[in-house]
Amino acid sequence: MDARSRKLHELNKQSVIEEPTEARFLIEDKKEMQLHHTSQQILERHLKDLEDFRNNLNVSTCPELSDVDRAIVDESTRLIFKRFWLMFDLFGKSFIYYNNASAEWVFWTRFIWLLEETQKFHVQSTSEQAVFDAPDFFNLCAGEQDERLKPVYEGWDKTLFSEESFHRYLEDALKKIPLQKLSPEEIAEIERQEKEDIEFDNRILKEKCPTCPKPCEWFKTELEKQQNGNS
Repeated sequence: MDARSRKLHELNKQSVIEEPTEARFLIEDKKEMQLHHTSQQILERHLKDLEDFRNNLNVSTCPELSDVDRAIVDESTRLIFKRFWLMFDLFGKSFIYYNNASAEWVFWTRFIWLLEETQKFHVQSTSEQAVFDAPDFFNLCAGEQDERLKPVYEGWDKTLFSEESFHRYLEDALKKIPLQKLSPEEIAEIERQEKEDIEFDNRILKEKCPTCPKPCEWFKTELEKQQNGNS
């Protein structure tokens, strides 16, 4: 750890950097700016150490970050991602779920599921590509190629991006969510949103749907529910 890193470490122990609370990338906190700058210097120096290690066959130990340097880099990374999250959340509230709790839950469950599915797909594709990249692979007969690919394909999840996979993800996600008792205000807000949704649907059914040249299945189903006295 160099003198600058040591000085910053001592400074951080004396006062805490303010957490970013607004969706903006402009950093006005001088301590946070210093933290990011020092983190960048640490990583640049570490990258040079790694390059020297690769080029020097006489060195047997791969260089690693010290605990203090790693803590500085981790804290810098956390604050940067916090700012990205605030910006992304602001975008979502403005253009996707409009501060609606139900819509926000629907969006994030599908978004995170899609990220996890993409990660799994990348891992599977990488393992397949590693077999293809063998120098002699395309000189083999079809049977020998299949034998090499067999252990790869046997471990594949063939339900990626499917409805089955999403339902499985939801079941696992719901198990991790702690049961939470809603406050009277939260219950009232949910009931208000449900009432607004029902009123909006009824207004569409009454004012817009009868003039539609081609009634959709939703209109037919909702009309049948009303005629049968069901909500």
